[in-house]
Amino acid sequence: MAIFSAIGTLLAGTATLSLFGASISVAKLIGGALAFGTKFAFSKATQPKKQKFTAVQGQVQMGGDVPAGSLFGTGKTKGHRAYYAKWDKGNKMNADVFILANGWCDGLEPYVYMFGSKANLIAKPVVGGEAARYFVEGYIDGDGNSSIDIRFYDGRPGQVADAELVSKTAALGNSWKNTSRLSGICYVVVYRYYHLKFFRDAGRGRPDFEWVLRGLREYDPTKDSTVAGGNGPQRINDRSTWVHTLNPAIHRLNYWASRSALWSLDRGRGQEPRPTRSRVLFHGHQLLPHAEEGKAGLSVFALGGR
Repeated sequence: MAIFSAIGTLLAGTATLSLFGASISVAKLIGGALAFGTKFAFSKATQPKKQKFTAVQGQVQMGGDVPAGSLFGTGKTKGHRAYYAKWDKGNKMNADVFILANGWCDGLEPYVYMFGSKANLIAKPVVGGEAARYFVEGYIDGDGNSSIDIRFYDGRPGQVADAELVSKTAALGNSWKNTSRLSGICYVVVYRYYHLKFFRDAGRGRPDFEWVLRGLREYDPTKDSTVAGGNGPQRINDRSTWVHTLNPAIHRLNYWASRSALWSLDRGRGQEPRPTRSRVLFHGHQLLPHAEEGKAGLSVFALGGR
């Protein structure tokens, strides 16, 4: 029982410890250690987890501190939820803005994943400055009105703000403005009407969207008739002639060129190509960055410079 008496004495604060010639209360020493341990454990528990990067984005990104990203080819993304608003009686109208990628993208595949299931998108006439507009099959009432209305903005130069979102949120504390154009960014505005049949009666809450995006429009020198060995309408200085592709060699070319600042895929920052002596050797669909002049059987395509 002597050990319990000693512990009681320590905790009661009557014991002291001589350290470097000074007397220190053991109770204070223990209390400080416990406080440090608690603070350290709490900081570990609240420390943000490292994000794992994969080809498919499996979680919606939230907040403002989100890295810029683009998509080559076609892939799934849940996007970055950049804005939310609600209005109308009982807040039955909701709107979300999801940023899907940086750069001028090609479009959405004609389906989306919601509530763990695939739902077809039905193309509708555009009503504003959007590149495309969709209703969702299975969420359209008998009058032809959809409880989910999707406006797709592809990130092309000169895109405008969503006029309806500007109008509907003008009186709200956090409004979408005429200047909210998200220049150089591909995004969707999702309008949701809380239809009792499709949500409450079906036991559903807010949809968790997973988009299938045809990503960046890319430059392909083999489709450019102004380049030796090329044949087609694409031009390096005219992005409206660039197209979406699934060719991994073209992905590599465009990624390498953007990393080298030969042209900017990113994207709304107004970067201009800079002079360089780098070359790209290509033959058919085989493209490789190179620093030499031509080799047998290969044409040389200069990305800027001489």
